Amino acid sequence: MKKILSFCFLLLSFVTMNAQSFQQNIKRDYIAYTQFVIEKKFDQALEYTDPRIFEFYSREQFKSSMEAIFAAEGLELKLTLPSSFKIGEIKNIDKIDYIKMNVVSFYEMKIAEIDFDNADEETVRYVLTALEEEYGDGNVVFDKETQFFKIIDNSEVIGSSIDNKMTWKFLVIDPNLKSILGKIIPKEVLN
Repeated sequence: MKKILSFCFLLLSFVTMNAQSFQQNIKRDYIAYTQFVIEKKFDQALEYTDPRIFEFYSREQFKSSMEAIFAAEGLELKLTLPSSFKIGEIKNIDKIDYIKMNVVSFYEMKIAEIDFDNADEETVRYVLTALEEEYGDGNVVFDKETQFFKIIDNSEVIGSSIDNKMTWKFLVIDPNLKSILGKIIPKEVLN
């Protein structure tokens, strides 16, 4: 009986350690991806993007769209690393491990073209409402002193691994890409 209990304890320890390990790998890889984006090292960031998306958009198109966000005239962005992860259960489909996770990040955005010091209340409210439509009610605050909109970004992300949960590639679930994501990610994971 003692040997059976010892074996069960050992098995339980292995399962717990393995679950923690794959979650650490997911966080490690997603943080590396985010760090490269923050540093504007887009080629390196794309190494953490699920390569199947490049069947629909070229790697260069993806890189150009990332560069365009940071190069937008009159727009200043300050990104941070994710503050929290909620990682779902792993689903293995066709020899690929998938997870769906919710990632919360904070960032700040300044629109230089609008002088918010002298703007009327209606202009501030208009921009605030537009941003809240994108990020959700209560997730955007305007800091009048710094002129930055402070944003909580709550993103759904699909991670996939083809090497037994050691390394992960990611796709953010963007409503504009939903039809394409449906061709890459199995329904059981996406929904």
